[in-house]
Amino acid sequence: MNRSFLIIFIPALLVAAGYLYLGIRPPLRAEVGVAIFAAAVAALRLRAMLKDRKSPRPEASPPGASAPASPPATKLS
Repeated sequence: MNRSFLIIFIPALLVAAGYLYLGIRPPLRAEVGVAIFAAAVAALRLRAMLKDRKSPRPEASPPGASAPASPPATKLS
């Protein structure tokens, strides 16, 4: 979020909270609109989270697979 959005959004939240504190409720259509918006944002976040979980991640190889094979030991005496 950029700064100009926050400059408008934060005071708007404070004003809305003040109205709710005083018992002044918004019209029903505003409450329904906020509920639909919140549901849409939640669905998009859930979809993104599930998509991220399905993305292939590199798996760790077995411990001995990545190390080069050592030559067989020879007995000198």
